[in-house]
Amino acid sequence: MRVGETSAGYLGLLQDKPPAEYPPTKFTPRRQPEQTFGPVAPVWLTVSVPRDALAATYTARVTVRAEGQSPVTVPLQVEVVGWTLPEPGRQQTWVELMQSPDTLAMEYNVEPWSERHWALIARSLRQMRDLGNRVIYLPLICRTNMGHAQSMVRWTKKADGSYGYDFSVMDRYLDVATKHMGTPKYVVFYAWEVSLKPPEEEVVVKEGDSSYVKMEKEKAAARYALR
Repeated sequence: MRVGETSAGYLGLLQDKPPAEYPPTKFTPRRQPEQTFGPVAPVWLTVSVPRDALAATYTARVTVRAEGQSPVTVPLQVEVVGWTLPEPGRQQTWVELMQSPDTLAMEYNVEPWSERHWALIARSLRQMRDLGNRVIYLPLICRTNMGHAQSMVRWTKKADGSYGYDFSVMDRYLDVATKHMGTPKYVVFYAWEVSLKPPEEEVVVKEGDSSYVKMEKEKAAARYALR
């Protein structure tokens, strides 16, 4: 179920507000009728502690309200210790996360590379900044193991057999990353992976192959033809 532009999924911390509704969970045990359980609504609380905050234990209360139910008050406790972490860019740990624009587009049901999509990418990169991330990955090929359906550089074949290249998406992505995550230590261009290696023998698509196996075999056959 999707509510507006967002879904009730696991990555909801980038949403402007919680979804209006969470669907019930359905489960079908083996050889038993389908069972429907109540919905589970995860709540993610992020606390930003000022760098000059005094060391202490801070308490608060969070009230959870649901339609037709009595409010429930939940205690919240945050312990601030007496030392301060360095800024993320000055930490000694090496953090290398792969940001996935495609995942955001699917999770939040937005058009790829729309303004809403770019806003979600910026929020995602800010989360990565706070974790001290130092690397940006840029796929130059489609359907990588990172889950990218498209390349960030558009390859257009011309009439004479040569190629033209559109760098607009990649340029903007790097600008957004630099603004919201900081200047990366490394920019990794994803231009090849082991799945692109052509098979050593001709691949035969069989009548009984599933649609997925057929798709994979057809791609392998194309690589074999280009070897």
